[in-house]
Amino acid sequence: MQVGPLCARFQTHKLQVKKPQRASQQMVEHLFGLRAGERDALALAYELRIPDVLMDDKKGINACKALGLRPITALALLVALRKRGIISRAKGLRALDLLERHGWYSQDVIKQARSDLDAR
Repeated sequence: MQVGPLCARFQTHKLQVKKPQRASQQMVEHLFGLRAGERDALALAYELRIPDVLMDDKKGINACKALGLRPITALALLVALRKRGIISRAKGLRALDLLERHGWYSQDVIKQARSDLDAR
């Protein structure tokens, strides 16, 4: 899973807010049954040929793969930010605690991420 370019965009603050075209939204909704955030993220990535998509939703992850996009989970991004020294261990662990409390991750996945955050 490649998260380097995404981390660089966060680090240099080169993020922009864009909306997908209605036709792309309809295509993603029709093919994959996704709505709102997941639909729009995939539609825009597909339109702009952006290969990496932040996605934690299982249906969304499967749709990414079907469209030839690479899904990156919040946990993978968190670990990558820590490994690159962009965030501190303490900040990474606080974020992980929030993802554990409010996310859909199994305890095994959380445990692995906690270990990865410590392994920097």
